[in-house]
Amino acid sequence: MTTPCTQNSLTSIDQSAESLGLQATRLVTERINGRTEVAHSVVPARLVARHSASRKEG
Repeated sequence: MTTPCTQNSLTSIDQSAESLGLQATRLVTERINGRTEVAHSVVPARLVARHSASRKEG
């Protein structure tokens, strides 16, 4: 038995697993090589709009 609520897919953010892995590897390598300061990174992301981002009709 399903309800209408279970059939709606949620809007999400898609981040490239490959980009995340490459950045993580780079940061770990830098830490192993002696880097101690905090590093900030920006990962490209894409909004994936699904049913939860639209208005209900009726």
